[in-house]
Amino acid sequence: MSEGQHIEDFIASQKFINQQKCLGFVKDARETYKTRSTTPNIEIVDNSEKPFSGPVELYTTVEKLNTYIGTFIKDQTKTESETKVVGTVSDTIPDLCGKELDEFQKDLCSWSRMKSSGSQFDCLIHTFLTMTSPNFRRLPSGQKDTLASAFRRTLFLKFPVINRASDRDEVRKRVPASGVFLTDSELQILSLTYKINFIVFEQAKKEKVGGRTMSMPATITPIDNFPDTNTFYLLSNIFKPSRHYEAVKAKDSYTVTRDTMEMILAEFPQEFTGDAKPICKYPGTDRDIEEGDIVIYNNKPCMVLQKRYSGSPPRCQTLKVQMLDTDEEEEIPVKNVKPHNSSGGRRKRLTKRRYRRKMARRSRKV
Repeated sequence: MSEGQHIEDFIASQKFINQQKCLGFVKDARETYKTRSTTPNIEIVDNSEKPFSGPVELYTTVEKLNTYIGTFIKDQTKTESETKVVGTVSDTIPDLCGKELDEFQKDLCSWSRMKSSGSQFDCLIHTFLTMTSPNFRRLPSGQKDTLASAFRRTLFLKFPVINRASDRDEVRKRVPASGVFLTDSELQILSLTYKINFIVFEQAKKEKVGGRTMSMPATITPIDNFPDTNTFYLLSNIFKPSRHYEAVKAKDSYTVTRDTMEMILAEFPQEFTGDAKPICKYPGTDRDIEEGDIVIYNNKPCMVLQKRYSGSPPRCQTLKVQMLDTDEEEEIPVKNVKPHNSSGGRRKRLTKRRYRRKMARRSRKV
């Protein structure tokens, strides 16, 4: 039997089980349905008593996730009941939308912010599922709360990419907790797990840094982990009275193309001045870290692919790098990074090509 047929069988079984549970036949729903994963000779068991309790492989593409959520819809003839509009993008970034605008800027500032439940502090998960799953948008609010909580507390910690996060210990504590909001760290993990990109409209905020209260301007930030992907999902992040994520809908779509993303950044220039200027320096030095630098992390060389900023003033807390010995990509903390200096009296930026030439010369001498 093909992999596709196994997945179809699983979905059909899950649909029946969930319908039985909706009708009150809880005992009959306590079944275990077995199917095959994409990994040969590995048997998958999904325990139907709890959503997302099956192996992680069943849910880690947007398509599989949407199909699985569809099994919880009681009335399969029901069309999508659109999520409620609660405001516009201009409410999130008024300092960028409040000036004289051209037609494109006016259009963007009128994009809709969609309601996201803060039940159990799961607004980021509600936002992610609203953006990516049409079936999730068809569910009543009570089922949305149940599935969002199960996604966060049952499925999320199974994502292998968590092991590559620089703050993985904090993530493992924060995700299952009650009364704790998720953060941009979890948004990065969702991006890397589902291989999708985001554009975040983030409200201006104040943060305490070193005992001082600093102002951080409103920003429009792409999370572009997959340059070959043409689609960007849209979301808003506001901070009054506390952090709250919401999906953003551009006219009839929760996504925009890469061309539109580049137009957004060109049309809404964000100038960082004074204390708000982004800072990314090697620890204990005045030397800037640049993309393309070869750095040392845990005594191993790696190349800087991307700098990730947070806080106010914005500082790069982590770096996305490629390990030169394995070519694997990781996210590492800046505080543990050292510059890789060339031999000799001159300090010269060491590129990946120069590094490999240097290693080749060294091996020939040996």
